Amino acid sequence: MKRFALFLMVLFSAFSLAGQSKANFDNKSRAIYILDIAKYIEWPDSSDSPDFRLGVLAHDSALFRNLLSEAEKRGSLHDKPIRVYLFNKEEDIKDIDLIFFKKSDNFNISKVYEMIAGRPILMITEGYPYHMSMVNFIVLDGRKKYEVNKNKMLAAGLTPV
Repeated sequence: MKRFALFLMVLFSAFSLAGQSKANFDNKSRAIYILDIAKYIEWPDSSDSPDFRLGVLAHDSALFRNLLSEAEKRGSLHDKPIRVYLFNKEEDIKDIDLIFFKKSDNFNISKVYEMIAGRPILMITEGYPYHMSMVNFIVLDGRKKYEVNKNKMLAAGLTPV
């Protein structure tokens, strides 16, 4: 009987851990969400770039590679070819239309926001407090979701449609 109870506890723990890992964002789902969200944002006509420039602020290139792959499949965004850039430090961020980074990588969201303030750059994050980002990926009740801060978008000259 004790063995059966122990077996059930181990089995329950395994299912618990498996369920938790499925609830988290992986790089493939991040890439899809980022590009899908960007479809529903309007940028001002002032952008003179012939490309849609997407930046990833990260310490590794896994998400960057997933975004490159997904961008290649889609070809374009807002009738512009998609270009993906990888930045390792906040200071490296250059002219882009969208930036994504995660709290778990320990980037300073306030610093990034100051750098992009007043420019039409969509900031998509993961794991930061709602009021600090424009779009923030979260896991709520075991489901992947995102929060939208329309006021921050509008302040950057971006329009959610």
